[in-house]
Amino acid sequence: MGQTTLDPIEDTFAFGNETLFAYGNQHRDASTPPRLTERPYTRRCFVLCRAVMQFHQFAEFNPQVARLSEAEYRKIILQLSRIPVSHKRKRSRLKIPGFSNLQEFSQAYRALLQENLGNWWPTYIRFGNWRMAFPFPRSGQEKLSRRIQQNIDQDQLVALNITRFRPLNHCLVVHSYEKTPR
Repeated sequence: MGQTTLDPIEDTFAFGNETLFAYGNQHRDASTPPRLTERPYTRRCFVLCRAVMQFHQFAEFNPQVARLSEAEYRKIILQLSRIPVSHKRKRSRLKIPGFSNLQEFSQAYRALLQENLGNWWPTYIRFGNWRMAFPFPRSGQEKLSRRIQQNIDQDQLVALNITRFRPLNHCLVVHSYEKTPR
């Protein structure tokens, strides 16, 4: 699709996915209560990874064009978030006027993005999450590892789901990265 390399600052969100639980000693046991402070944007690592990939593959920022209204940006976000990241067909990129990159856009429209990128709970019932409940044989792990490396070598973004069922389920985006002078 002619992607360019992902910039770990400009092509990511200006906000994070908060953790729901208070962790200590690198893990949380079942008796650890949720944090006492309000954490309104939690359990969204899958949502944010998917969205980073969607913006990278299907959006184009243009700071030279005048900014839109919040309602118009909401339409763009909803349209973009409905495109599966596995979509391979050539398509025109959705234009996001008034901003240089995702970092700048998400600084200005944090709440709008958080409200419209998607809920956390549907990611837990994805078909691909069967690996959390059933064994994943070594042969399957090796095959998956080769496919991930092949995608990275082809400069494609890869979403990795890290699962231990308890206490950790997490997602991150992996890509090849060579720092080039600006």
